[in-house]
Amino acid sequence: MENPFVEWLLETLDARGMSRQDLADKMGMQSAPLTNIVNRRKNLGVKLAKRIALALNIDQSEIFKIAQLQDDDSDGELDPITAMAVSVIKKMPLEDREMTLDYVNMIQRRNERKRQKLIRASEQKS
Repeated sequence: MENPFVEWLLETLDARGMSRQDLADKMGMQSAPLTNIVNRRKNLGVKLAKRIALALNIDQSEIFKIAQLQDDDSDGELDPITAMAVSVIKKMPLEDREMTLDYVNMIQRRNERKRQKLIRASEQKS
């Protein structure tokens, strides 16, 4: 399964003549978290996305879109449950909001993996 963020990151680093280690150094961290994301062993979270944006001098909202950490098709209309969730989340400290978003993204990725598994299983039966 392709990962638009990983593809974008590798192309961006290549265009800038940077390695993953160069980026990690600029971020003040070891390269293992980046390697895990590139190798699809871990998913990109909000905190790491922000650090990458800062290190590459790119607006974090752009990275969030590429990494699908935010929904860019929102039409502004929220159902009551979503509106309530947004209201509660807005009252949380920033760090808690980031952790909540990481959790929601993890659930979405898990559900997507389950969906893909079901599709593969039904294709094998055909």
